[in-house]
Amino acid sequence: MAVASHTIPPKPTKISMWLMHGWRVGVFAAILWLIHDTHKARQAGITGSGRIPIEVITNWFPTAHHLDTGDPRADLQIVHDKQDQELGYILLTAPISNEIIGYSGPNDILAAFNSEHHLLGLRVLSSGDTSEYVAAVTNSPTFLKQFVNKSRSRLAKPSKVDAVSGATLTSLAMAEGLAKRLDNTTPSLRFPEPVGLAEVKRYLPETTLLEPDASSVGLLLPRNANGAILGQIFRISPEADAIIGYQGPTDALVIMDASNRLESVHLRSSFETEKYLNYIREDDYFLKSFKGMELLELAELDIKQAQVEGVSGATMTSLALAEGLIASAKNRSNPSLLNPDQKKWKLRDWGTASMVLVALCFTFTSLRGNTRVRLVFRVILVVYLGFINADLLSQTLLAGWARNGIAWQSTPGLVLLVLAALVVPMATGRQFYCHHLCPHGVLQGWLSNRLPWQWSPTGRWDKMLRVLPATLLAVSLTGAMGLFSLDLADLEPFNAYSWRTAGMFTVVTAVLGILASSFVPMAFCRFCCPTGVLLKFLRLFKDGNRWVFRDSIALVFFLTALVLHWITF
Repeated sequence: MAVASHTIPPKPTKISMWLMHGWRVGVFAAILWLIHDTHKARQAGITGSGRIPIEVITNWFPTAHHLDTGDPRADLQIVHDKQDQELGYILLTAPISNEIIGYSGPNDILAAFNSEHHLLGLRVLSSGDTSEYVAAVTNSPTFLKQFVNKSRSRLAKPSKVDAVSGATLTSLAMAEGLAKRLDNTTPSLRFPEPVGLAEVKRYLPETTLLEPDASSVGLLLPRNANGAILGQIFRISPEADAIIGYQGPTDALVIMDASNRLESVHLRSSFETEKYLNYIREDDYFLKSFKGMELLELAELDIKQAQVEGVSGATMTSLALAEGLIASAKNRSNPSLLNPDQKKWKLRDWGTASMVLVALCFTFTSLRGNTRVRLVFRVILVVYLGFINADLLSQTLLAGWARNGIAWQSTPGLVLLVLAALVVPMATGRQFYCHHLCPHGVLQGWLSNRLPWQWSPTGRWDKMLRVLPATLLAVSLTGAMGLFSLDLADLEPFNAYSWRTAGMFTVVTAVLGILASSFVPMAFCRFCCPTGVLLKFLRLFKDGNRWVFRDSIALVFFLTALVLHWITF
């Protein structure tokens, strides 16, 4: 009797499984790179000129007539009136501030300064953050105004910034971006000529190279032919630009010896009369009275207590020069206070990291079987991670970081959450974020199966609804690639957890999604969430060695991103 033979499909091998998984992760990484490179190219085309229309700045400069570029090293535009008189200048924080990421992107801010380097006002030109966060900042009656009238040097070294509640990351990123932009040497409109090697060699003939001192803004290190540092050099402008003697400010070159003590002071340019300047040059005592002082000692010098006497016949000019020396020393001796919290973890970061750690315990240990502990954790998750920190994984966040870079320094806790949400399912196959760390999923779970009447889509309805998450993911991709203007926060309800700044549309979407789970269990997660379908695609499956329909969809996504990238270039 013949025995019927049946073909038994081969068991998936680990090699084929990991090859297919590598393909899926590789497609994801490639799409992220295409989003980043495309956005970078688009931004270069948009902001390449950096020119600002006069109409934008007349609020601060009513008599402004035209703009002119100043010292190209200062990267600013000088404002002139009809008589070509300088009124002040404007500058843009981008691209220097581009590495300062708020929630999902950097900010480009226009800053207007008067000729004394005091801020007249700020205007947000563009932002990579969500529109609700940006609107909360720009509509705040106090945030941007807190910087007005402050000196440039003070803005570059902020000690405290009052952030906008509900848009903390965005507002702090704006302040930090401005500070980073201003942390370079302050430009001098009155004495634009920088210190050069030929000038220094008149006083230090053995100098063969001048290089900036990274420890302090404006300091130069003179080196000899053997590379040895001969001391430190700086000029008193621009700190002395607003210090008027008899009829104007004076710039001077300060030379410190190898032991960092003041060696000599030499006049450079001045708006004073030449007669008064010659009195100072010919005086044997005045400039030498500062010799031997350390930088900090000079910065703390009190002219009256030290009984510093001006040069006879040029008292106002010489005392103004002394005040300029002190002001310049103060700015170069103080350590930068730029963003004191940026380089360390803040309380919210530790809180988010703690939630991630506990969620990992629920994922990989028997703790998930403890009903009481699980309930307590989920309550804290919704209240703290959701409504207090608003640290949720979303298309807005992923697209923003793909375009602009990851906020490693400003939001390390959120970065840890995102990495865990992506890496854990990739490496272990466990659906970590959706099952254990999503506040919106927890709220849906609490309402699921609470009502007697339930609807579970079947047949055609089930097929139609299950296409929706992938469709929204495709919309997110094309929006992130810049095909059309779209705020990705409108595609998901997660921005509603930033309840102080959330738009009405996002709030309504979130509420309706949660209420819908009362009738259709986990309605949003199953039939709407583009982030959830992305995490499912990246998840490691033990039987994932075969090409399936979602791989075809991923290939279409990749080719679409490739075409959009090609069009941009």
